[in-house]
Order: sequence, then structure tokens, then C-alpha cells
Amino acid sequence: MDGLARQQRIRDLVDGYLQQERPLADYLAGIDPSLQPEVGAHCQDAQFARAFFAAMPKRRPLPRPPTRIADCDVGPLLGQGAMGQVYRGRQTALQRDVAIKLIRAEFAHHDDFLTRFREEARLLASIDHPGIVKVLSFGSEDGWLYFVMELVPGPSLADELPRLHARPRSAPRRFDRTARLVAEVLETLAYAHKQGIVHRDIKPSNIVLDANDRPKLVDFGLARAAESPLQTQDGRLVGTPAFFSPELAARRGHDRMAADGWAVGVLLYQLLTTRLPFAGATTDEMLASVQRAQRSDPRRLVPDVPADLAAIVARALAPAPADRYPSAATFAADLRRFLAGEPVAAGRATWGSRLRRHLRRHGRRYVAAGLLLVLGGATWSLATTRAHRERLAASLDAIARTAAAAGLEARATGDLAHAAAEARRWLGAEALDATQRATLLADLGRLEGEASRRHDGGRGDIVRGAGSPRGAPTTGHQAPSPALVAAGSRLVAEARLIAPALPDATAVVAATHPLLRVVAPVGRDGAAVRVHAVDPDTSQSQLVAAAGDAPCELRVPPGHYRVVVGDLAAFAEISLTLLAPGTYPVEPVLRETAAVQSAMQFVPAGEAMIGQEQAGAVVYRRQSVAHPAFFIDRTEVTCEAYHAFCLATATPWPASWRGRYEPAWANLPVVGISFRQAARYAEWCGKRLPTWTEWQIAARGAAGWPYPWGEQAERLPELLAATAARRSQWFGGLHEVGAVALDASWCGAVDMLGNAREWTDSPYVAQLDGVPFAVLPWRIRGGSPLRPDDDPATITLAAVGAGQPEATDAGFRCAKSYRP
Repeated sequence: MDGLARQQRIRDLVDGYLQQERPLADYLAGIDPSLQPEVGAHCQDAQFARAFFAAMPKRRPLPRPPTRIADCDVGPLLGQGAMGQVYRGRQTALQRDVAIKLIRAEFAHHDDFLTRFREEARLLASIDHPGIVKVLSFGSEDGWLYFVMELVPGPSLADELPRLHARPRSAPRRFDRTARLVAEVLETLAYAHKQGIVHRDIKPSNIVLDANDRPKLVDFGLARAAESPLQTQDGRLVGTPAFFSPELAARRGHDRMAADGWAVGVLLYQLLTTRLPFAGATTDEMLASVQRAQRSDPRRLVPDVPADLAAIVARALAPAPADRYPSAATFAADLRRFLAGEPVAAGRATWGSRLRRHLRRHGRRYVAAGLLLVLGGATWSLATTRAHRERLAASLDAIARTAAAAGLEARATGDLAHAAAEARRWLGAEALDATQRATLLADLGRLEGEASRRHDGGRGDIVRGAGSPRGAPTTGHQAPSPALVAAGSRLVAEARLIAPALPDATAVVAATHPLLRVVAPVGRDGAAVRVHAVDPDTSQSQLVAAAGDAPCELRVPPGHYRVVVGDLAAFAEISLTLLAPGTYPVEPVLRETAAVQSAMQFVPAGEAMIGQEQAGAVVYRRQSVAHPAFFIDRTEVTCEAYHAFCLATATPWPASWRGRYEPAWANLPVVGISFRQAARYAEWCGKRLPTWTEWQIAARGAAGWPYPWGEQAERLPELLAATAARRSQWFGGLHEVGAVALDASWCGAVDMLGNAREWTDSPYVAQLDGVPFAVLPWRIRGGSPLRPDDDPATITLAAVGAGQPEATDAGFRCAKSYRP
């Protein structure tokens, strides 16, 4: 007998035993001895089950609710809760519609539920607030406990949830209604808390809207006085697990009123995103998810949620109770501040947020004043520059006249540095008499004095405008202004041409060095920290500071740095430009090195030509540089990859997406990205942005070719035609990454000439009278979209551009060092 036949035979024997009355021992004696043990065990189990169910009381059918109770006709069912059902009713004596709540029939004989039902009626009758439904009467009739309430005919917030998101993303202030409704719920709770009552079951279905779109709290079936326990006598938690606070889910001691505040935070998140912040297939999984709660940002799901509103949600759902709002009233007040366009207490007010709120409230009033200020500032700047140059020219003319009177030959030059050096050389000439020497010395002093004043002005601009391209430091500094930094750097460079002893732009604030505060990578302590100074001109790096492990703090002079955290198995690289005193946080993300580098193109160490022969304001002159081995992405970062990053980190979508993401964009290069956004993406991936030198080497090869394939300009028309044939309708006609095979460089990187312009990590280096100086924190961009009507003579990989870190007119690709 095979296995299936054996099991079928056992089932038949068990069924046979249950259909006869003989004792089990007599029945087993008449069957196959090899089957007796199994059949006997199954028969005993069946006997126990039969006896158990026979002893259970017969289930009585539940009575139907009455058609009339008190002086009300009972109408259709409107909804039901954990222990009650709410019906629409008609109070005949007063001819008005009401809501009638009846205890559910299955609980009518349970003392616990009867007590809670009476307590709900008592609590509702004891409070009077427009945000809480009013109890009109209470009683018992024919065994039915009931109370009659005012009827709120509108939908619940659960029903209204889809309509809250019906407005288009482009609609102004589209989240204001949500914020107002939640603020009014909180103000109602603040009143209830003041009366010593906690609701304990805040959720969308327990909030209904009246005819004036005002929310009213219903279902106080779980409400208790604040001093009452929040658990049942047997220790069970009551309420909706998805809305439990972490300390309530863990059954830890906590502020009882704070449970309502947390639940409203979950409610606000759900109304903004249509989803709950914590998930679980079962109650236990949900409670575990709540206890692991991290700060929740609704912008992961809905990127256009205003930053202030997201900050309010984050504070309401902070894991630590001390970090949340201390009361429902303070929570409501912050939402009211958001609605009024005022700074919210949940978020640190920055100059940008204050300016946005101010312009939102008074923008039209200040347009004319702003235009006048711009025109006035431009006029003042031109006048100041003209006066300065006139003073410099007068000093140089006086020096030249003194030299000519002494018979000294002056070399013709308009170069300030050469003119100042010539004047110093003349001071040592024997042809000068004492009077001429004194005159020349006085003229040179005036020239250097003007340079010193110019330097001080530039230093002031740098100090006021300096900041990290990844965000301002956490203390001791205001937000950055790249325009001031650029203007100040030029003034300082111009002054140093005349007086070389003056400090350069990166040392003007060296009296107080910036502080790097490196935190430990997530899940790992003891990661080594090294800080490398990176030369803005050649991208050469030099180790300047190191620490045994993170977390740590390191002080470094102002300059451009790369902070490396980790070891060969996993390391992070974070770039920082430090121009001002303050504390700069460094938060490394470690990814496995082998996994990151496996999808990238390898560039071996060696020497390469960068830049071009043309003089002037080009970023790099033609020169040979030695470089270590590194990796670079084969393609530009795609919209699909950046979309995943936005969802994972709650980063707002690029402005070029206009508040939406289309799957059709998946393989197009992401554009409209600021330098800061590109750097954050790279660090999140365990990579970094390439330096301009690395970008040039990957695109142009060791010989510094003008094109990815070499020096043959004859292939350009073919490339232009191939690019035009693959242009998409999106983002100015860019094509999908890797779609044009002609645009592949020697190392396998593609689209470095003819798709999106790309950010690099290198500061912009300008030239003044032949002397390079970094215009910090501006950054270089490489590559450019190609158009069919482009002049082939102007297309070259040596062409460069620069932009402020906040500019959003470029894409990017990532790089990574071969070893830390």
C-alpha cells in the first residue's frame, strides 16, 4: 500500500468509527494491526472535538435593532465602531434629524462594554465645543443602551482623503486645506485635554466634516479621563495600532495626552500622502514598525509638500517624546503659523525660508523697491570701480613721471603686477636723487594703500558671502552668497597683483579655522578619517589631517577639501569648500567598494594633458598633470536613478520635472540639478562628483584630444546627425544615455560631448592679468547638448562653463577613487 492509499484508508476508518457506537478498543481490534496506532490517535482527537463542541452553548441569533427608540424613528445605518453602531434618526417631537448610537447587540451583556458605552455618553455630555458632536439624550430601552447626538451630515476625513489630493500639483497653496483641518482638530483636542479628557482613537474615520467644512470629533468610545489607565484591566491595548505612539506600542510609561498628539501626526502624514507612515500585515508587525519609528518625511511620497509642513510632520512624529510638540495647542499653533506664512517652530528659519514667506505675503509691494535697489547698487558699483581705477591710474602715472625725470626707462605694459614690480625695481636705481626717491616711495605707498583698501573690501565680501557648496555650516555663519564670494575673490586677486604680501582669497579668514565634525557611518564605528586638500587648478590632492576613527572633529585652514572615511572594503568621499569660520557636519554613507566600482569605467593612473593653448579666462591652461587611478560612470545619471534617490531620501524632485515623474524619462539624463543635489546623490551612492581633471582625462584621453575619439574633426557632422535623429521631446531634446555610439570615449564613457552639460567637483578658476584665482564656490561644468546647426569649429571638449552651486541647468555623472 503506497502512502496516498494508506492515508485514505486511515481517514475511512476514522469516519467509520465516528458513525458507530462501539468502544474504541473493540473497534481497533477489528482492523489491520499496522494501522491501529494512527487510527487510534485520530479517533481520540475526533472524540475530544465532538465533546468540546457539544458542550458549547447554542448561539442565539442577534436581535434586530429597534425601529423606534425614545422619541426617535431609527433609520439607516451610518457607520459602526468597536462597540457601537450609529444610525440616522428622526426626532419626531422636534422634527429634526439626529444620529442615534446603539450598543452593538453582541456586547449588550458584557459589563465592560456597557461601562465604556455609558462613559462615552457621560464624557460627551460634559464637554461643549463646536469641534465635538453634542449629546442630546441618553438612556436604555428594551435592553438597548443608546444616546442621541447631533447629526453631522458631511463625509468623514477617510471619505474626503481622495478629494484632498484632487487639486493639481501646480495649484498654489494646495495643502492649506489639509493644514487647516488638522489645526482645527488639534484645537478641539486642546480643549478636551484642558477638560482632562483624552480621545485615544484619533483617525480619519472618527473625524467628520460639517456643512461649513469644519471637522468634528466623533466616537469617544475609547475616551478616558487623563488620569485613567490607557490599557484594559487584562493589559490589552485599545485603539488603532497604526496610530499608536512608540512608547504606547511598547507599553512604556508616557504622557497620556501625548498619545493623541502622536496620532494627529500620523493623521497629518496620511492626509498629505494617502498612506500611513508605518506598515505591518498584522497587529504585531504594525506595533513593531511603530516602535522602530524613524523621522517621517512626507516628501518621499509627495515631493511638493512644503518644507515647513514636512518639518511639522517630522517634529510631530519624532522618535523621542522630548523632541515632539509638548501639547496639542503648540502643535496647532505651528500649523497656524504655516498657514499665515510665518516661520514655524518645527524648522530652523533660514534666510531663504524667511525670504520666501516674506515675498509670499508682500511680494508685489516690494517689486518696485527691489528694482530700485538693483539699479542703485549697479550704479554705485560702477562708480566705485571707476573711482578705484582712476586712483590706480593716477598713482601709476605719478610713478612713471618720477622715473622718466630720473632718466629711467619704463617698459610699456598695462599689467598691474608688472607696473608695481617696475616701481619697486626703480627704488633701487642709482639715478634717483633723494627727492625723487622720496616722491617715488610716496607714490608707491599710495598705490599699495589703494591695493590694501581694495583687498579689505574683497575680504569683507568673501566673509559675508562664503559658505560650503553643500550648505552653510551649522554655527557661526549665515547662508552663502556665491556672487559676493566671486566679486570679493576678484578684488583680493587684483590687490595681490600690486602687493603680493597680502593674503590670498582662501586665507582671508584663516584666523579662525573651520571645524569639520565627522559623524560615524551608520552601523559602523571606528572608520578611519583622512582630509585631503585639493588644488583647484590641477585637482592634485595632499593629505593635511587624519584621525583614527569617526566620530571626530578636525580643524583645517580655509580651502577646498575631500574628506575620506572608511577603508578599502568600503569608503566614502565628501567634498567641501570651506571659506568661513563655523562647524561643518560630514555625514558619510559607506557602500561596499567592489559593488560600487563594478558598474563603473576604470581609468588607470598616469599622466595626461588637460586644458588648451588659448590664453585668457579659460579654466585650465594647457599642462600635463599626474593623476592616480579612478573610476567614472559610463553614462550620465538617469531620471530613473535620480527618481529612486528622491524616494529613498525625501529629496524634492528637480524643477525640470514640474512636480511629476514620467516613466518615459527613465533612460534620459536627469537635468535641472544643482551642484548640491548632484553631490548629495553621489555621496548617497557611495561615490563623488569627478574633478574637472578627471572628467577631462576620461573624455579626452592622456593626449588631451579635442574629441572623445581623438583629433579627427571629420566625424563631427556624423555625430551631429546621429544626435539629431535620437533627440527626445523632453528636456530640450536630450537623447537617452548611451544611444549615440559615436560619442564614446577611450575608456568606455559615453555622452561626454553631446548630451547634458555635467557638474564637476572643481571650483571655477579665472585669470586676472595672467594669475589664476579660484572663484569660489562656483563650479565647472563640462560637455554640452549638440544641435544640428552647431558650428563644428566651436565644438570641443576643452570648452568649459561655470555656474553657481544653486544653478539648476546641468546633469552629472559620478566618480570614485580607486582606493581611499
